Amino acid sequence: MKKSILAAVIGANVIAMSAGAMADNIASDAGVTVSGGVGIYSTDKERMLHSDTEYNLGLGYRFNESWEAELNYMQSSHDGKGNFDGGSADVSNYRLDGIYYLSNGRFQPYLSAGVGENTYDYKDISKDKDEQINVGVGAKYFFTPGLFVRADARAFDARGGVVDTAATLSVGYLFGQEAKSTYVEPAPVAVAPLDDDNDGVVNDADNCPNTPAELSVDEHGCAVASDTPIIQDIQMEFGFGSDVINPEYDGQIEHLASVMKAYPTGNIVIEGHTDSKGAAAFNQKLSKQRADALANKLVSDYGIDESRITTVGKGESNPVASNDTAEGRKLNRRVIVTVDASGTAESSI
Repeated sequence: MKKSILAAVIGANVIAMSAGAMADNIASDAGVTVSGGVGIYSTDKERMLHSDTEYNLGLGYRFNESWEAELNYMQSSHDGKGNFDGGSADVSNYRLDGIYYLSNGRFQPYLSAGVGENTYDYKDISKDKDEQINVGVGAKYFFTPGLFVRADARAFDARGGVVDTAATLSVGYLFGQEAKSTYVEPAPVAVAPLDDDNDGVVNDADNCPNTPAELSVDEHGCAVASDTPIIQDIQMEFGFGSDVINPEYDGQIEHLASVMKAYPTGNIVIEGHTDSKGAAAFNQKLSKQRADALANKLVSDYGIDESRITTVGKGESNPVASNDTAEGRKLNRRVIVTVDASGTAESSI
């Protein structure tokens, strides 16, 4: 039984000392410590006593993460060896220890030293008291911020060479503790500046926030004046003999309006074209009506100044594909818009 207890204590020390520090949400602060344990106490051979079980009580105060002071009381009973006249003895130990912790976390190894008094109460002879100093090494493992198990190995020097030893495994509690938060503020995520109109100028510096992406812009995001007119070729399907614009083309028309607004002083020419089906005179008139329909929509729905717009009907005179096929006729039914970009561009001030 005694060997089993000693093996358990030594094993706990070995495991604790090799476990390595574990960083988590446990970090000890100031507080009162109480503990109780059991182990093996071995006296120096000069005392003629067998090793036996010892019981230990401790009361300490932890000042900070590194330092603690602890009062300890230890009691053991030993049988005498051989023909020793003193017979068996009860051994008691009172001491005051200082503890220095090597790390602060769930696993806390430490070094210790202290002073105290040993009393050997022999059965057949008088008591023997020795003042002693001690040194120790050990470790605590915390299951919670307060609850811990402790392994401790210690040597007691009473007479400059008469050395007792003890190995103790105990359970204790450190009061006044709470779990430390392990939350780490995440590093700020770099967010790319927004450029909603994709013109290469970020929103915060863009004085013309809705400039079409295909236009050249200045550092303020506003369209740059150009001697080259901007031509928009819009394919539109009209009903037979009709100048009513199908709603499916609203997206193209909205984009066209944004180009016009980028050059608020530029004149605009809208040309209507048809395929060759029907009389040429009818197609001429119809192409003009379709150009006017687009102009009216730009004025009424998008606020384009009517005085800037000129409409022209080209009829079937300028085909871009053969009118002999359905696909070719579809390509010929179109509206071409030319925006003069040579004037003053949208203000960048």
